[in-house]
Amino acid sequence: MRNRNRAWVGLLGCLWLLAGCSSGGGEYEKHMATADKAMESLDVDTAITQYRQVTEMDPEKLKYGEGRIVIANELLMNAEELKGRLDELKSRAEEVKKSVAGLDIENAEAEEIVRMNGELSDIQSNLEEFSSTSLYKEISDLRNQFTDNIKTKRIDPIVSEIEASIGKLEFDHAESGVAELRQFADGFAEAVGSTPEDFFSRIELEKAKYIDFPVTYNNRDVVLLQNGAGKITFLGEGVRQNELVLIYKYEGEIRLASTKVAPEIQAVFSDGSSVELDEDDTTFRHFPDHTIAYQSVSDDLAQTLVRLDYRFGLNKDETFKKTEIGPAGETATLKEVAALPDTELQPSLSAVNGKMTVEISKIAIQERAVTVEGKLTSGADVNLETPASLYVPSHELFDTNWMEEELFAGVGKEFAVQFDLRHRIPAEAMYLKFYIAGVQVNIDLATGKEYAPSGQELLTQQIIVPGNETDVTESFDDWNNTILENTSGNLFADGIAFIQKYHWTEAPSFSVGLNQQYKRLTAKVAVDKLTAGSEYGSSKVKVMGDGKVLKMLSFGSAKAATLDLDVNVSGVRTLQFIIVPTPGKYGETQRIIIGDGVLTP
Repeated sequence: MRNRNRAWVGLLGCLWLLAGCSSGGGEYEKHMATADKAMESLDVDTAITQYRQVTEMDPEKLKYGEGRIVIANELLMNAEELKGRLDELKSRAEEVKKSVAGLDIENAEAEEIVRMNGELSDIQSNLEEFSSTSLYKEISDLRNQFTDNIKTKRIDPIVSEIEASIGKLEFDHAESGVAELRQFADGFAEAVGSTPEDFFSRIELEKAKYIDFPVTYNNRDVVLLQNGAGKITFLGEGVRQNELVLIYKYEGEIRLASTKVAPEIQAVFSDGSSVELDEDDTTFRHFPDHTIAYQSVSDDLAQTLVRLDYRFGLNKDETFKKTEIGPAGETATLKEVAALPDTELQPSLSAVNGKMTVEISKIAIQERAVTVEGKLTSGADVNLETPASLYVPSHELFDTNWMEEELFAGVGKEFAVQFDLRHRIPAEAMYLKFYIAGVQVNIDLATGKEYAPSGQELLTQQIIVPGNETDVTESFDDWNNTILENTSGNLFADGIAFIQKYHWTEAPSFSVGLNQQYKRLTAKVAVDKLTAGSEYGSSKVKVMGDGKVLKMLSFGSAKAATLDLDVNVSGVRTLQFIIVPTPGKYGETQRIIIGDGVLTP
């Protein structure tokens, strides 16, 4: 239309040129002058009337009459076209004014608000060539006021809510707020600015500081299982990572076998739907004195749980038990779990085990990956085959790699091994255990120096290294689907069971690196109930410290009693348990359990 206006100016110039060639004024000039003035003020109705009167004049009575009439017709057409556009814009303006006036800003969908702002913007843009008109000013003022209202009533509250959500570690809510801000950014770029991107980066940085975020749940507190190994409680249902989850708490020794004792459940909802879950659908978080487990049941957060059917499968014929879930009552919240920040430690640790010296020069922690670098020096030529293992006590984070190195006597060889953990190391973890080439070292996560235990530790929370041709089972027997148990029916969820892998294995064993950090070991030593009876023969169990016998225990072929073990391990680098079996009639041997083991520094 701007081109049309320029054409109108050009035609008007031609008109005055022709008028200048006439013999004088008259009706023609009067009409054209009035039309010209009307067009300049966008009084198109007056202009159209004047142009139409000119086109109806007799060209014979005008000098250059045919040309003047042609120009007048062109100007008339432009004026009528402009009138059509202005009428359309006026009509759209009236509609959008009504829409804005009737809009409930606080509750309207962002999409509707952005669409309305787009309509205002388009009308204003089309009126820019008529910026002197009252309509342009009215629409401009309306849009500015609309933008201010949206910023004040919607954008600013969203920003405040995101800030609050980040402060409360409710990152799912914060991310929803960012998504809504992005919707508004499509129509209110100046009001929103770079806020969504800034918040997104900040949320990612904040999230990286945590392993888990607070979870609020309906407090049910239903005990599902309780026995000599501990207790499993259904805490209730809540929302975690935008999913409805069931939450369980493991207390006592059973927490050490929690990943093997996940409930099989059927969750029933108020709409009659249900979902079945088992250990494959369960996520565990381990703490020093308990374990929390989550089972995701639905991404529909409005689902209402009314019944929970469950079983643990510990007994062959175990059936589902039913728990009716009443109306939601009080709520409780599980606290967040902070992650250890990425860090790089440059310790100067050295540990010796026999002829092997291990030096550790660097530990790099980046998210879930932990890299340990150092040097191995052997006192003799050896083709070293060893597991390299990393373990974070109490939090059940473990990984191991197999290493094969050719070492020459007295010549150090550098190594670097990376461990990929299940999740980041919790910030409350004080140290980790590193094992390589028969040497275990406790490494302080704050300083990189060797960590001296400040209190008692469980034997099961050490790095267990099976001997040659030895089957080692910790806490739970997967094959028989049961917690370790002695002949008297005592459960040992904190037990270590071992047995020969083959009939010809002469001395099954396992070892634990102590690196001279402990003074005393107490434990219960028992025959596994699965290998009780004369057909499994008898056994002697040797407890060794750096190759020296610290204790010898004997178990007959009859129903053997559980024996107490209490030995001094001061100065011991490597603790080893060895079975000397006397097979039964058909070559079967006893499996021995070392349970309730406690190391005292």
